[in-house]
Amino acid sequence: MTATLQKHTQPEIVHPRDYFVKFTGDFAQLKDLGYSFQKLYAANYQQWNKDDLRVWKKGQDVTHDELGDRFPAVLNLLLKMGIANLPFETCRYFSDTSWLRLYIHKDTYECTPDSTNYREGRKHFWASIDKRKEEEEKGLEPRTELPEEVWKELVFTPESVSALRELAEKGWITLEKRVASGLL
Repeated sequence: MTATLQKHTQPEIVHPRDYFVKFTGDFAQLKDLGYSFQKLYAANYQQWNKDDLRVWKKGQDVTHDELGDRFPAVLNLLLKMGIANLPFETCRYFSDTSWLRLYIHKDTYECTPDSTNYREGRKHFWASIDKRKEEEEKGLEPRTELPEEVWKELVFTPESVSALRELAEKGWITLEKRVASGLL
């Protein structure tokens, strides 16, 4: 059965310079959830990891290896969409395969399940490539600039969000506003 995407708005842009993902749980219980513990660097940083998630004791930050600085914006949307019951699409050919597509703007960090801007950007990109090919076929130096792709498609499977869902359902992660340090 295919889940239906509903409109989910992101009322505020969650930019990584303004927000971070904070761990609010019990570090001692992470091992029981399958997290591996490491001490890193000469500063003796303590970190637990599972799948792509890393929970850092210093600062209580949670980071995501694959999402990088997009993580706070993506988590914000996943929480708003209801991380326990995300609307995964089921493959019509392989019923045991499902995914969720989200789209994020690389500069503004706007994150949405709506593919409209992403698809328009891709159309424009491929039209520019076709125009360049035409120029080359006519023996001209290509003058058509390729537009920068500003929207990125992110694809999640139920398995790829399971560790994140587990922490969210326990109430162990929150999106926190960074406190200005006053430094330039």
